[in-house]
Amino acid sequence: MAAFTNEMHIDSPRTLVFDLVADARNEMQWHNGVSRVELLTDEPIGTGAKFVVEDQRGEHDVAITLYERPERVDFTVKSKQLNLDIKYAFTETDGSTAVVVEYDVRPKGTMKALLPVIMPVIKRDVAEQNAAFKEHCESQTS
Repeated sequence: MAAFTNEMHIDSPRTLVFDLVADARNEMQWHNGVSRVELLTDEPIGTGAKFVVEDQRGEHDVAITLYERPERVDFTVKSKQLNLDIKYAFTETDGSTAVVVEYDVRPKGTMKALLPVIMPVIKRDVAEQNAAFKEHCESQTS
């Protein structure tokens, strides 16, 4: 298991940022590695909503485990190589949003032994995704 935290400061209102994160179908708008996202449960989006997300690494089962609009949303991601918990916390000040994201990575099988090697890659990918997300959010409020 490996955990790390990232922070973003986005010049967009908290409700917009929250809504873009909470509905995984939006990920295709800012994450160029995602090729497909499908909502598997009925709307509205909330606790218990399930998605399948496909990227270059394969399919991932994604579920919202906590939905407290617009303060918090938590996800569990399950894939062949690893499981991942992602917890987002949102605070707004003067129209800008601070986002704190906690990641808990739990590799499976041989990935456990590779974790020290792949963690820098995971952190780099997360930083790139966060930068693209920030840009996307801010383009929605320009």
